[in-house]
Formats: sequence, C-alpha cells, structure tokens
Amino acid sequence: MRVIVPYTQQCEAATVALEKWCTYDVEYVDVSSSNERYFEVLRDAWHDGKSFIVIEHDIEIRSDTIASLTKCKHAWCAFPYAMGPAGYETALGCTKFHTSLMKKIPHFMDEVGDFIDPWCPPRDWRRLDCRIFEVMTQRYNISQHRHEPHVHHHNPTKRVPLEIESNL
Repeated sequence: MRVIVPYTQQCEAATVALEKWCTYDVEYVDVSSSNERYFEVLRDAWHDGKSFIVIEHDIEIRSDTIASLTKCKHAWCAFPYAMGPAGYETALGCTKFHTSLMKKIPHFMDEVGDFIDPWCPPRDWRRLDCRIFEVMTQRYNISQHRHEPHVHHHNPTKRVPLEIESNL
C-alpha cells in the first residue's frame, strides 16, 4: 500500500506516529511550492492506478489506523478528525483510495482539477477535499465509508468546541 504524506511543515507527533504504526514505506511530499501541488500529487497517484492512503502532515494516526484502512472492503474510506465547530468530519487528512476506483473512473482527478467553484481557483489545495467529495458523490454516486473513532488533528485552529466534544 502506498502511503503519501503531503506536507508544508511536518508535525513531530504525526511523524512519530507514522514511524511507529505504519509498516509501509511512507512518501513525504513537500507541497509548499504552489497552491496546486497537492492536487498534482494526488492526480499523479491516481494515474499510477495503485491503491493509496493520504495522511496529511498534521494528522496523528493510531495503532490500528493503517490496518483498518487497508483491510476495509470499501474503495473510498476515511477517518474523521477535528474540524472546528463542525465537529469530527472526514476530508483528505486520513483517506484511502482503492485501485478499483482508478480502474472504474480513470480520469477522476482530471475532472476534480477542472471542477469550478466560486471560492478558489481550480486545483487549489484549499478546496481539494470538497471537490473530490462533490465529484465522487454527485457525478459517480459513490459514498465514502467512515471509520471510527477519529484520529488526532494537530491544527490548533480546528479544535472541536467543548460543548460538541462533551456531547460525543
């Protein structure tokens, strides 16, 4: 299984967890050179046609995270993580894409790259997760399988409010 870690700066706790719990080679890819670099990394991985997992640089996995994703029968699955007032949601932070998706929709990432919305330019990292979700669910009617419990997000701006946390 290919494990890709797109980063702008590495988070020590996330890196330590990957080194401890991931038995696959981890590809750290610096995406800080442009707002489109993250898209390019995923597009190239998609075109390679082999299953891959994305673990963003500020996501700390648990001991069972990688095994849970690799053993999962679903082609598209993810672990939720803190997304601020939204609570724990899935995005790209800890996601698996299975080779069956790449065979079924080989030009998927090209479609994602061409997807226009009013919030930022196409292929920009800031809407990449939303665009992937919209194309996958709306054009192809493919649902994402959600794993539990959540993984830890080390972005302090994405902390879940205590009133949401206490209701979980």
